[in-house]
Amino acid sequence: MTTEHGTDDFPPGDVLDIELTDTPAGGGGAARAVRVVIDGTVRRQIVEFALTNTGRELGGVLLGAVSRDGEPVVQITAMIPARHTAAGSASVTFTHETWQDILAIKDRAFAKLKIVGWFHTHPGFGIFLSRFDLHIHENFFNLDWQVAYVVDPLAHTEGFFRWENGTVQKTLDFSVAGELPDEPVPGPIPAPAPLPARQAFDWHYLAFAGLLGAVVYLHFFRPPKIAEAPPVKPATEQAAVIPPPEPETMPAPAPGSESARWPVYIVQPNDSLWTISERCYGDGALYHIITAANRLSSDQIVTGMRLRIPGGALPPEGATGEWHAR
Repeated sequence: MTTEHGTDDFPPGDVLDIELTDTPAGGGGAARAVRVVIDGTVRRQIVEFALTNTGRELGGVLLGAVSRDGEPVVQITAMIPARHTAAGSASVTFTHETWQDILAIKDRAFAKLKIVGWFHTHPGFGIFLSRFDLHIHENFFNLDWQVAYVVDPLAHTEGFFRWENGTVQKTLDFSVAGELPDEPVPGPIPAPAPLPARQAFDWHYLAFAGLLGAVVYLHFFRPPKIAEAPPVKPATEQAAVIPPPEPETMPAPAPGSESARWPVYIVQPNDSLWTISERCYGDGALYHIITAANRLSSDQIVTGMRLRIPGGALPPEGATGEWHAR
């Protein structure tokens, strides 16, 4: 992974919580190695993002908090995918526009979180840091608590890299918080094994015998018809008596909290999380921000549901959807 860098391509270090140096610092070198805890929802979001394009590398930043009480711990609670990148099959470049976009989303939706590291994909290449990846981590994510997360969406493998005694080392010492059971990734369905010759013969024989028995029964032993079955109501009449699903109740925000000031969008017919994200953020791929903010267990939404939009901008006059500032 490579990146464009220089004084014009990156904001000051105190904005990104990174040090822009040419010397691998490791945040002091001798600091204790951190333990990594990643939220299960964020882990799933990164895997889903990695599967959107397995023909090239994708990347982004990791957001969260750092705890230094006792054992140092990095808690990853959000991610921002990198857009406007120049990417190939084995590299991805974070451009000036990429960082501008990341910082804008962070200020809008994750103002209180730190950038605790970065992630990128190695589709089909395995889990490692190339010399370009090491250059990025050593020069732009070199605080002792910043980590790198690598995902291979084709091999279904993952791994973290962290600072240990001034060098970048791979670690298996990470855990997933609130992890849901992993859904199997769709793959090729193996062809069924052919039946032995005897079983195939028995199956056809039994099927023929059953068909012959049904014909004999219907012709000779079928009882007379007693009464006509009552007519079935048309589908439209049946559907009319089925009450519509109740919209989910959005959890109330804590009084005075930042989420209490987020706009509220009321879901309209034919809406989806993707189209709502396009109206709010200008990009449907950021729908996971709405999913996380509203603690949705799935992507299913119903008309009338009220959704909080972290940092979302009001749509133009006359746009579909009803907005309320809170």
